[in-house]
Amino acid sequence: MARSSKIPLLKSLIKLIFSGQLYLKDGHLAKHPHHIPDGFFGIGVAASDEPRYNDYLIDALNELGIRHVRVDLCSATDNTHQIKLLERLIKEGFRVHLHLLQGFEEAKNILIDKEVENTWTSFITSIADQYGHSVELLEVGSTVNRPRWAGYSIETFAKAWNVAYKIIKQRGLLIAGPNITDFEPPYTLLFLDALKQSHSLPDIYTNNLFAERATEPERFDHKVLGLRFANLIKFNLLKKSRLIKNIAEKYSIHEVISPSSFWTLPRIERYTKHSEDKQADYLIRYFVLLAASNNLSKAFWGPLICHREGLIDEGDFDYPALEKITYYGQLKGRIGQFKKRPSFYAYQTVIGYLTDAQYVESYQVDGVHIYRFKQQKNVIDIAWTINGLAAKTSDLYSDDAINAAIILDRFNRAIDDAPAFISEQPIFLIWDQLLAPKLARPSNPSYLQVCCTDNQQHYIIEDEAWRAVIVASSKAQASLLFSGLHPSVIATPDKLNLLRKARNAVWLVENPLDGKLKLVAKKPLTLHLHKKILDYFKPSKAQKSWNSSSQLMRKEVGVSKPVAFFEHKYNKAFNQNIYISETVEHIGSVRDMFTHFSQGGMDFKGIAKEQAYLQLSNFLLHMHARGVLFRDLSGGNVLIKAAAQGFDFFLIDTNRAHFSNYSLPLNQRISDLVRICNKLDWDNRTIFMKLYLAALGRSFDFKLRIPFYLYDFKVNFKRTFGRKGIKKIKQFFIKKK
Repeated sequence: MARSSKIPLLKSLIKLIFSGQLYLKDGHLAKHPHHIPDGFFGIGVAASDEPRYNDYLIDALNELGIRHVRVDLCSATDNTHQIKLLERLIKEGFRVHLHLLQGFEEAKNILIDKEVENTWTSFITSIADQYGHSVELLEVGSTVNRPRWAGYSIETFAKAWNVAYKIIKQRGLLIAGPNITDFEPPYTLLFLDALKQSHSLPDIYTNNLFAERATEPERFDHKVLGLRFANLIKFNLLKKSRLIKNIAEKYSIHEVISPSSFWTLPRIERYTKHSEDKQADYLIRYFVLLAASNNLSKAFWGPLICHREGLIDEGDFDYPALEKITYYGQLKGRIGQFKKRPSFYAYQTVIGYLTDAQYVESYQVDGVHIYRFKQQKNVIDIAWTINGLAAKTSDLYSDDAINAAIILDRFNRAIDDAPAFISEQPIFLIWDQLLAPKLARPSNPSYLQVCCTDNQQHYIIEDEAWRAVIVASSKAQASLLFSGLHPSVIATPDKLNLLRKARNAVWLVENPLDGKLKLVAKKPLTLHLHKKILDYFKPSKAQKSWNSSSQLMRKEVGVSKPVAFFEHKYNKAFNQNIYISETVEHIGSVRDMFTHFSQGGMDFKGIAKEQAYLQLSNFLLHMHARGVLFRDLSGGNVLIKAAAQGFDFFLIDTNRAHFSNYSLPLNQRISDLVRICNKLDWDNRTIFMKLYLAALGRSFDFKLRIPFYLYDFKVNFKRTFGRKGIKKIKQFFIKKK
């Protein structure tokens, strides 16, 4: 924002705090039944100079089932193709939200350059006269709280707005604005105060109500007051939209629209490479939340066609200097390059089931979200969890309810086998209203961490004594795994298959799906008495292993993939569970590699030392950037697998890992690194740490070396005086005798 607006912005923030408007009791919940407004769903469209493009676009909009579109016209560009598209859309009966904006330089100079003002005046007059009565509304302004995108200060925007306001209102047309972007309520106050002073408040308030700052649409936004207070103040999308609406109503503006919002694929790729699938998940969850909120009259996805955030991929092009959220201008791609993404079909599904629907009620507890709607004679539940979590379907719906429902996935495809878990991928459960069950409200549903894939599902299978969770491609395959890996079959390892026997027994078992392949089974053997007491009400060790490995898979960190875990249904003893995972065909461990280098080796399995260090540091940087604090990162817990370009790395013994949605701070990274570097002498340790820290722009100075000295001391002390030390002393005296 311009310097001159910083003090007014601070005043707006203080005014907002002391007005009490930030306090919204249960504002994070959707509570009141209501009808979803007509034309609630919209999307932004742009023009192309390709002759067949407008036909393609109309067909795509009809396929989506959408009738409300937003078209951008900029006073500083050639709008020839945009106008042709606008006229075609009007002719085809689409309801057009016409977005009018200035170019960046014009926005900056309208106060000092009369020619710029005259150009803007002529532009608004021409558009209002030609198309004003054929479109739903005229929106003026674009991302006005982002001067580096739009070019405005408070003063320059007020000038541009007042010019447009006078022309538009003289013609009896609706004017919307000012197009604040993101959830920044002080800017809402600042701009609406400025427009109130000039007696030119909009008929409709527009705010690009993004949720991607918080990663998931239903998350409590940590950027409002930080991670520590996020769960206290509960500013999720529902509460944000409610606050924005309340502020608008203080200015007697009774309609709020979010004209553009989206998740860009590069932002999603910070967390997962499956960005297109995750965009589809987020889209459904976002629009369901806003439809249930009853705070907006319309909500638009941003670009229909764009390579970074469009529902249709345009092709690979450099992103324009001006953000698409500010100006969605003419496309560069050609029809032959266009590809519909999963989010296209996800939006089609949402529009199909929520158009002309009524929101009824919801269940929102500990990461589980279920929103109930009525559409004609059907009752529709849309259910999902936050990322990585899974809730047992049987805790939320009875067998009778599930059997009576039509269950669809996010792309409107029938799900033949009723899912054992509700996951981050939304599902649609549909009943005739006479058969619809009451919405269950369990106080403590059962949870599991899972990694969802399109070709595998999670199943729960049980018999008289044992219950298993199994990941498989079909129910028949899951049944084979249950019978072939049952504790009665595999629970007694022989010496040939035994890999380790200490606190846990770890052994190889046959894969029931392929006799040539092996799986790894792990069962706890010993546990200290205090741990038995403290852990009695916690998940079993098998489930902990499953949860941690699933989380690592989600974050695309190499790990031995989970296959199943078994728990005894009645005996809750610590050792009545077994975890089973895939084997990793490894050529050694990082402990082997580091020991080899400390003994003077210059390569390991054909890979030069520095290259091996670089590949391992990249693996650990990726792990830490994805929010994984492993907490047991000894060299023996990192296996090495030969790869085309060197090594791949895989983690085992994952129980102690902690996970967050954000990149780890340096102190937590160091707490992992001191463990894995323990087998390295200081010369090699320095080489490795310099490679790791260089990626963070840090040097391996004395302050960062202190934790390594302390950890070395701790390890040596335990070896000398701890359990291992006592064993060595006993062995010494036995030999003497």
